Amino acid sequence: MKTNELRIGNLVNYNNLANSVRGIDETYIELFDNTYAYIDNIEPIPLTEDWLIKFGFEIKRDGEFLQADLCIRDEFYLCCYDLTDSFDISYQYRNDDGIDSIPVLMDLQFVHELQNLYFALTGKELKIK
Repeated sequence: MKTNELRIGNLVNYNNLANSVRGIDETYIELFDNTYAYIDNIEPIPLTEDWLIKFGFEIKRDGEFLQADLCIRDEFYLCCYDLTDSFDISYQYRNDDGIDSIPVLMDLQFVHELQNLYFALTGKELKIK
């Protein structure tokens, strides 16, 4: 991982445990359990269906195809589509006339990437429900 990929509050893997970032320096990360860890010892957390559920996404399955939706404001939704090793993301507006979808040009592989995208779109932190 690189420090420029992280924001305070991002979830990362340290010693096989999920932990939140409290502070960021060029070479180390301060975690919320008051631990300091060198950036080389921090791993990203893979984004999985379980993590989407923890964040409050509604899961829909059609055979092997998975779609996960999270209402972020009124009729606006963040939608994840399973691509086996990552999730394709779209931003959707739904009303009585149908669905308008704006693809976000990135595949997400890690929890911190989803947290950062959510913050960029809403100005709020993505919280575990």
